[in-house]
Amino acid sequence: MQRTHYKLWYRYNAVDRFLIWYTNERDGILDFEGCIPSFRTESALLAYADSLSVTVEAEASGLHDFDLVQTWLADPQPHRVNLYVFLDAWNLFGDVARTLPAVGGRFIELDSQLGTLYDKLFWANNLPAMTPEGERFVPEWSTIEIEGFTALLREGLSMLIRSLRDAG
Repeated sequence: MQRTHYKLWYRYNAVDRFLIWYTNERDGILDFEGCIPSFRTESALLAYADSLSVTVEAEASGLHDFDLVQTWLADPQPHRVNLYVFLDAWNLFGDVARTLPAVGGRFIELDSQLGTLYDKLFWANNLPAMTPEGERFVPEWSTIEIEGFTALLREGLSMLIRSLRDAG
């Protein structure tokens, strides 16, 4: 199966940037020499992709707001779990870890230990295609689950930031 590439918009430290994310049998991030190229503009991303003969689909991703993750990590409270942001972050961090296993080992280990927490977060998002009409799952988070989120999101964010390289 051939990869389909998309631009991925993210925010970190109040700065918006872009990555190239791909999907096929296994999702990932376009990398270069063990790093993830990060772009200041969509046009810089598209020029880089063109230099590699990579087509980037026109569909844009929603914002992956790592400032919200960072803010929560400073004071991780159960009532402030951001379902959508955390699920998107967890999924992206997993893609980064699989793309760059040399830096993703600790994240992969945490991810494998927290499968039931991931499932709970997934179902808490109440995705229309997965949630029966008229029903809604509203989770309550235990102290252990909050500790799991904290460890996983802290490692994932650290892994991502260590891997990023300015590519223009």
